[in-house]
Amino acid sequence: MFDNPGRQGRRHNRLLTLSGALILVSALAACTQPSGGNSTTPAGTSSSATTPASSSAPAPKTTVKVSYLWSGPEGDAFQALITAFNQSQSAIEVVGTSNPDQQAQVLSMQGSSPQFDISDTGNSQIVQWAQSGALLSLSDFIQADGYDTADFLPAALKNNTVDGKLYALPLATNTYQLLYNKKVLADAGFTTPPATFEDWAKVIAKVSKVDNGQIVRLGVQPSIDYGLLAEAYGGSWYDAQGNPTPNNPKNVQALQWWLDNVVTPFGYDKLQTFQSGLGDWGTSQYPFYVGDFATMFDGPWQSAFIKRLAPDLDWGAAPLPYPADNPSVAGKSRLDLANMFIPANAAHPREAWEFMKFILSKEQMLSFDVALANLPGRLSLLDNPGFADLPNFNAFLQALKSPLVEPAYSTKFSAQYGSDMSAAFNDIVTGAKTPQAALDDLAQKAQAYAR
Repeated sequence: MFDNPGRQGRRHNRLLTLSGALILVSALAACTQPSGGNSTTPAGTSSSATTPASSSAPAPKTTVKVSYLWSGPEGDAFQALITAFNQSQSAIEVVGTSNPDQQAQVLSMQGSSPQFDISDTGNSQIVQWAQSGALLSLSDFIQADGYDTADFLPAALKNNTVDGKLYALPLATNTYQLLYNKKVLADAGFTTPPATFEDWAKVIAKVSKVDNGQIVRLGVQPSIDYGLLAEAYGGSWYDAQGNPTPNNPKNVQALQWWLDNVVTPFGYDKLQTFQSGLGDWGTSQYPFYVGDFATMFDGPWQSAFIKRLAPDLDWGAAPLPYPADNPSVAGKSRLDLANMFIPANAAHPREAWEFMKFILSKEQMLSFDVALANLPGRLSLLDNPGFADLPNFNAFLQALKSPLVEPAYSTKFSAQYGSDMSAAFNDIVTGAKTPQAALDDLAQKAQAYAR
């Protein structure tokens, strides 16, 4: 499968694609708990001594370790939250470490030697980790503190609740839109972004340029999020009960549309060659910024990236295309979550919860999300003027309000499903299998691990 540079460049799931490291989580069910540092710690008590040794001595601080997947400027923004918390009180000292290696994160959650007390992840891991015993339920803390969760996005609360208990809360969220180069489209005679897949096919055909048999400009990024492509087409990878439905007819049609309008007209090998010469993600030479491709699926962080790396780019953000014969799915998108969680083997869970409450407050969440150009996890921040200076950001905020925007299902087999899905997409774009055959085969595999 073509690599997707946009998703690779983000700090996780951002969150948020399915990492092969998640397969390791099955071992977590057998993990042992450290004394004094497991989920049995009462919500109203500290997991470590915080009382002074004598009436005259200052109370020793409890050190809470935070491992976060963000790095670079995004990591700096999270570190700013740590600094603000440490300055806000004197009982807890939070020490943060940027570690984008999710495999290391998973390994730390096993056994009795935890490397962190709190961390972050996407939405597809929560059910699997919670059911394996890797996560500490937040419900006892919430009940003991009378903590109000009503302001958090309902879809996020639903995603992070397992067997009636809440295991994570979102610090940030993201939706996806169709980003387009206004000048390139206008030069080709298009004054508005493509609204339907049929419109999009016309843009791709007319905007793309081939010279001496080689692609010099493409109307769309050569590697797209094929799962999201199918969802925009009206497909779904799960039914209402959370069962996998890879060969949903709309999924098949979406992948066939990609073959008919991108792979077949330009050729798989030439698309590979074209992509190999593109600039790196996160630099001013990123292909969308310099006009190497004209449209792409991406998230709100591009508001900050483009403002910093390509300030002269004339671009826009529009809803994902929909099939002309199915307008009911217009406005559909995927919701990604940047969830904060406490591992079951945390040494200081109560103190970690205090830090979590602080960074999830409206003030701190807004500060962080504006810095990253991410969407908020609270309903009350959706219309906050703090986002006003981010170009085209309102399109993503509006998408977040749509009833058609939901997170991908989080299931105990998400990791395996994601891995098998990637293999099926590769078979499709390389011509090894037709979309129907590849997704039928995937459906057969899914029957086994979904039981």
